[in-house]
Amino acid sequence: MAGGIVNNRFRHGKTHFETAPGIPLSSTTSGMRFEKAVLDPDTGPETILILTDTTPFAHDLACRRPFELRLTSGAVRTSFGPVLFLFWYMPPVTNGKPFALFEHILNPTHTGTLAGLQQAANQTHLHLVLVGPGSELLDVYEFENVFDIGNLVPICEWACREYPEMDFTAANHEYNDTYDMMELFHEGLSGA
Repeated sequence: MAGGIVNNRFRHGKTHFETAPGIPLSSTTSGMRFEKAVLDPDTGPETILILTDTTPFAHDLACRRPFELRLTSGAVRTSFGPVLFLFWYMPPVTNGKPFALFEHILNPTHTGTLAGLQQAANQTHLHLVLVGPGSELLDVYEFENVFDIGNLVPICEWACREYPEMDFTAANHEYNDTYDMMELFHEGLSGA
């Protein structure tokens, strides 16, 4: 079904997971990441988002009702090549700060990045797996895919042509030294 829209909505409404076989939950660092996983055998593999928070705040997130997720994203130039940023956040935004904000940095020249973004963009829904301290599976959430992840695909395609051997570690260091996450976040909000 290459290139087509995949309906990956949970077929029976809110689904409860006790465990997540085949999904790599263990992580020693907090943050967001994409993974390929099978949550529903009838749907098959999909790109999911895993939010790991190794602090007690993960339980505060799990108690949020409703659990809302928003995204502002883009790319910045470094002298080594572009860096993609995705700022996943949870409202409300009060005094310029969201309730929770997670920075998700991607290498646009990595073939897995391009394939993952293409697959995520072609899904009707995005599933988020919330993982707490000790790799505890706290919950799985389903969101209608209104995140416009597809706008990052052309940037990846261009970067792969223009920077085929980019030193992403150096680009990421320059990104961290040059750009302020909250400034980029606010620029994204004002452009939305």
